[in-house]
Amino acid sequence: MINIFDTLAEISIKELENKELTSQELKFIHHVGKDLLYISLFRTANGDDITSEADKRTALIADVFTDPNTNQVLEVAVGNPFLIYVIVQDHAGQLYLTRGVTLSYYEFKQPYNERLTDEEWQLMLDSSPPDFPEWISENIPLNTIRGISPIKVFAIHVNRTRME
Repeated sequence: MINIFDTLAEISIKELENKELTSQELKFIHHVGKDLLYISLFRTANGDDITSEADKRTALIADVFTDPNTNQVLEVAVGNPFLIYVIVQDHAGQLYLTRGVTLSYYEFKQPYNERLTDEEWQLMLDSSPPDFPEWISENIPLNTIRGISPIKVFAIHVNRTRME
């Protein structure tokens, strides 16, 4: 993992300095997602997958503070990833519209005796997700159009932006 991130840091510095990437570096970028996936899988010695379906999703939750006075916990979670569009410049100065994902973020209080597991959080997220924290909803156009998923709202916002 250290080697992967060190290599990515070196490549990003070259990109910031508008230096051309080698074919080996481009190949590394192309395969880094699969390499990270392989590292994150848990397997037995004979190669059997031991991860659960919940482990394969991005949505995870943790209680980060317990308040004994109110019998509540503060839950912090990531939900489903958001699609994001970013304009990037290559080493020759050419601009490209790229697409990727970024993590969503949630925080909310939960009764102490109802702490959520990752599986319970994923079910909650799929059926009735909580609102985003105010600092997110005020700064990212996620809740501007009701009934449309945050990914589509963000894509609509990007499509309304004029690029030259």
